[in-house]
Amino acid sequence: MSAAKVQATIIYQDDFMGGTIGTDLKSSVPDVRLGTYGGSASAAWSATTGDWLFNGAGVSNTNKSDKSFTCLPFSPVSNAVYTLDWTWTAGSNPWWIIGTRHDGWDYSSVAGLSNSHTGTNHAVVTITTDGANGYTTNMVYNGTLASTNDTSGSRSNITCIGLIQQAGGSNTRVMKSLLLTDVPAALSGNYASWAAAQTPPLTGGPSAVGPDGLPNLLIYALDLKTDGTNGSPRTLTGNQLSFSKRPDAVTNNDVTYAIEVSADLGVNDVWPTTTTGVTNAVGPPATISIDLSTLGGSTHFARLVVTQK
Repeated sequence: MSAAKVQATIIYQDDFMGGTIGTDLKSSVPDVRLGTYGGSASAAWSATTGDWLFNGAGVSNTNKSDKSFTCLPFSPVSNAVYTLDWTWTAGSNPWWIIGTRHDGWDYSSVAGLSNSHTGTNHAVVTITTDGANGYTTNMVYNGTLASTNDTSGSRSNITCIGLIQQAGGSNTRVMKSLLLTDVPAALSGNYASWAAAQTPPLTGGPSAVGPDGLPNLLIYALDLKTDGTNGSPRTLTGNQLSFSKRPDAVTNNDVTYAIEVSADLGVNDVWPTTTTGVTNAVGPPATISIDLSTLGGSTHFARLVVTQK
């Protein structure tokens, strides 16, 4: 069963065509600015050192090598999945960063682009906020996963989202468009609707065990079969232990995935959760894995824990 598709909400959208060539972007407003899911209905572009200038095709650093940051107010909400999509053209040394501003103009970068990312470019960042205080980002650059960044820290300190540019470098960099959207966590097609749609419908709740000994919630979270014909739900390649997430569960953001480890199967080392060597615990892409070689010692046991939100 596939989850029902939910229309993403546009929080901010701008093609940077609202101004005259050479005029400041500061105080201009994006084409779309909504006061939902962390955005602001009265948002206007701000700027720090230097000016960000319209150039007729986007926002350029032409004749301004001292720019630092331009941004829009943004306060991500708990358990939400955001998508930041932007395109740009670049000359040499195109160090663009899409980031979030903390109090006092410090920033925590969401995605940076290296010197090799030149020409006409397109990137998508997925920002998944957790239920406590952090967020995880994944960046796809021209269709290829470029980086994953697990960021801890208080979500309440994140005050905006925008563009950062290192001083110096080429003056031919042009931001063409920016789009920030949100898919709310409470979607149709979650565990309850999935369980009800099975043949026969699954009963007993998320903790009920199916014919192959796997709990219903794990079957949902890992996109397994309900007829008892599942093999092992994990893949072990060398030292890499991986589990494939259910795409709908990732989109719905209604379960959490974590890796617990132990040196003695929980006898004295009672399965603490670890982030060492773990990738993609939150949000896409659709596989959570752990590199067992990063744990140290000679004996390693690891297990996946799935929890319903």
